Parts: sequence; structure tokens; C-alpha cells
Amino acid sequence: MTSASKFVAAIERRTRSAAAVVAACGVALLLLYAFAIVADVLLRSMIGTPIHGLEDVATLVIPVIAASFIPYVTTERANIRATLAGQRLGAKIAARLDAFGHAVLLAFLSIAAVQFAAYTYDARVQTTMILLAPVAPSLLAVSILLGFSVLAQAVVMIRDWKSQTPMRSDAGDR
Repeated sequence: MTSASKFVAAIERRTRSAAAVVAACGVALLLLYAFAIVADVLLRSMIGTPIHGLEDVATLVIPVIAASFIPYVTTERANIRATLAGQRLGAKIAARLDAFGHAVLLAFLSIAAVQFAAYTYDARVQTTMILLAPVAPSLLAVSILLGFSVLAQAVVMIRDWKSQTPMRSDAGDR
């Protein structure tokens, strides 16, 4: 393994670890929100009073929860792959299909991150309807998570490309 390959592998390990921590935070936030929903249902049924502004909390929290899982999915390569076509068409075509899929996902995440960052800038003065809480911090968190997703997908793409690149001794096999 060359020093460049070791460096890429180390970056991937760190990215994967950070993505796992972010996903764990997303799970914790999801559980907190689920407990709030249960408490809201219990309060509605027992005393007839809901938790004031829980709908606003949902608009702030659910996008952050959803975005927190994207880096983990990309680093674990849990996205859709063309394995069936790759099995039928051969290893080289499967590798090319995977590379194409990584590139498409990287392009999609990059566009989504840029567009969401622009939306975050445009929505910097918006507030929620009931609580009048600012929306910008939640949107900024989603933008940061999408940016991290782009970084994670780029690392995965480079790592897979490096692992599929033939060594010099294999150059005659092409």
C-alpha cells in the first residue's frame, strides 16, 4: 500500500467515524422528538392540552434529523448499487458502473448542498409560525450536514477509485 493509499484510507476512517457520530446524534435527536410526540399525545388525551409549538419544533428538527444520516449512508456505501448488472456484465463493467454511481451521487449531493445553502441564506430572517423561532440555525445545520455529505462522498469515491486502479504490474492485463 502506497503512502497516498494509506493517507486516503486514514481520511476515510476519520470521515466514517465522524459520520457515525453525526448519525448517532441524529438518532438521539429523533428519540427526543419521538418522546416529545408521545408526551404531546398523553397530554392531549389526559388533560386536553397539547404541547404548544410542537409543530414548529418538527419543522426545525426533522430536516436536521434526516440530513444527519446522509453522511453515514454514503460512508457505509449503503446507497443503491448496480450489483445485478455488474454480476451479469463482468467485474470491469461493475467497477465502471460503481464509479459512475459515485460520480452521480457526488454531483447530486453537491447541487443539493449549494442549493440548500442558497435557500438558507434567503431564509435567514424567517421564523416559525407559532413560536416565532428563527429558522436559520436549523437550515444552517442542514447545510453543514449536506456539505459534510459531499465531503464524505468525495472520500468514498476517491477511495473506491484508488482500490480499483490496477497496480503497475497489472498494466499489461488491460
